[in-house]
Amino acid sequence: MRTEIWSSLRALLSEAAESGAARGAAEELERIAQSSDDELLSLLVMLREFVSPNPAVDEMLERTFSALGQRIASPAAGSRTIDDRLVGELLFLETRLFPQRRSRAMLLRALAESNSETALQALADRLVLQPLPDQASAVTAMAPLFRRENLDWTALFPRLLDTLEFAATAVITLDFTNFLVREHLAIQHPATERSRDLIQLLGALTQRLHGLEERPPQTAEEARRVGQQVNESVGLIISVIDAVALIGDPDAVGKLRQAIELRHRRIRTEAAAALIRLGDAQIGREHLAELAKFPIARLRAIAYADELEVLDAIDDQYRDESARAEAELVCWLADSAQFGFPPRQCELVDQRTQYWPGYEEPVQCFLFRFEYTLDEGVYSNIGLVGPATFAFSADLADLPIDDIYSAFAGWLADHEEIFEIRAEQFTEPLRAECARLERRLRDDGFTQIEPQRLGYFFGDRVLIARAQRQGEPGTAVADAVESAWYPSGRGNRPIGPIEGFSIYKGRKLLRTFNP
Repeated sequence: MRTEIWSSLRALLSEAAESGAARGAAEELERIAQSSDDELLSLLVMLREFVSPNPAVDEMLERTFSALGQRIASPAAGSRTIDDRLVGELLFLETRLFPQRRSRAMLLRALAESNSETALQALADRLVLQPLPDQASAVTAMAPLFRRENLDWTALFPRLLDTLEFAATAVITLDFTNFLVREHLAIQHPATERSRDLIQLLGALTQRLHGLEERPPQTAEEARRVGQQVNESVGLIISVIDAVALIGDPDAVGKLRQAIELRHRRIRTEAAAALIRLGDAQIGREHLAELAKFPIARLRAIAYADELEVLDAIDDQYRDESARAEAELVCWLADSAQFGFPPRQCELVDQRTQYWPGYEEPVQCFLFRFEYTLDEGVYSNIGLVGPATFAFSADLADLPIDDIYSAFAGWLADHEEIFEIRAEQFTEPLRAECARLERRLRDDGFTQIEPQRLGYFFGDRVLIARAQRQGEPGTAVADAVESAWYPSGRGNRPIGPIEGFSIYKGRKLLRTFNP
């Protein structure tokens, strides 16, 4: 078999094995997209030489399997079927790859990209016989199944259901079965025959979470461990609740009534919706109405109530635009990328409809003041909902309302004639322009001027600098006509160069759009 056509990729793999560093192989990997089945087979045979625990080699293998998956999924691949010989060679490699390596998950992903019955059966089998190490690997391997048109999903079952035994794959397997029903790809839920097992699992998870709720952790280490256990259980119990509801097994009602008594609002919301689906409408309605009072649960409670045609159960005050906007901000703040939990307080500061950069029609805008109690003290700020959901790290609370809107509008503005250049990137002509604007700041009483950026706003030059005024430090923003001053004050999150230029841009934009 001709493996010499992959000689350059072989050389890069050999180099990675020797040096411990993976170099780019873009040109070599691009070739995979145009390769025939015979050429791909020769590639996989060549890769046998490089199965090792070396992280650099594993990174190269991961890239290679990713390119193979893209080739299988490409329009040029037609029906996404692949030669059984390729499936056999992939399985040969997969059984020799180290289970914890990322390349193995990417190899399985290549199988998931195929619509070959042999490939899909092999995928399900390997997920059972050699479980993946974590949920991230499971998502990598199985994600293509959710994006596929004309997927012959029957080839995966019932074998794929055996992955419910493993923590890494149980959630995504259930999510996939639920997806098939929700998208009307399957008439009957693929896990219908496992309904009794799922109900028992629901009961066990509920008991576990109840026990964790009743025994608060006593140490930081215990809190970390319990938090991990809760996160693992919550993801699985939500998928199980969705599954038993879609299966439609009335025997699940008893366990759902137990689950709805847990403190976790997401679980309670899912259990309430499931009870309504299974005919226990009164309890489900009451709990959705109660959950809608909490901003963190409100949007999901309203969505389920609407879907299940019980929207009248939720009070009007929790369904109006400001209540939904409050919920949207609270959910954004509670995301792991922000604070990771909801604020203790969130109140409406301002609400208005105005023209906004990037929108043809007026946009309804909301400002909310939110507050957290943290170890280092009280944290509060202002968040926007409407054209975007966002909050600065700098404290905007002392700004006039118009300037708060301006800060958000300027931050979100996207136009080729609006940009900025950092001070360390200044050329001689830019330094001269900067010096001219510095003189303006001095004329306005500023001292200790330290240029940070030079902004461009539709031809206008704008200096953004750290400076002092009457001995107080802060941020100054100046163009050829006027200057603005944002003192640092006593807070530890003052308006800085980014926020200062954002306010400048936003003022001009909002005044133009809303004369």
